[in-house]
Amino acid sequence: MIDNRIILDELVIECREPWPAGRGVELGRRVAQALAQELATVQQRRLRDIRRGAAVPGVLRVERLCLRLSDPNASPVTIARTVRDALVSAWRCDEQPV
Repeated sequence: MIDNRIILDELVIECREPWPAGRGVELGRRVAQALAQELATVQQRRLRDIRRGAAVPGVLRVERLCLRLSDPNASPVTIARTVRDALVSAWRCDEQPV
């Protein structure tokens, strides 16, 4: 069985400025939704690479992901894409031959 799952155990979003509880919860929910969509795209790309023999099957597991936002008005989609790019970069580095 080929396993190309990406597992994120905990997502923490911190911001310099205090937020009303409702606004923080809403941002967290929207970032989590956007990130789930981005990670699905990464999983599809990994599966294609695995089938071509360009990648090794395995689980990419992130225990805790902490985002520190300097701008409280950052777009959830922009945040999710930034996280996706960081994960793809880490995954690609991890699969480079030594």
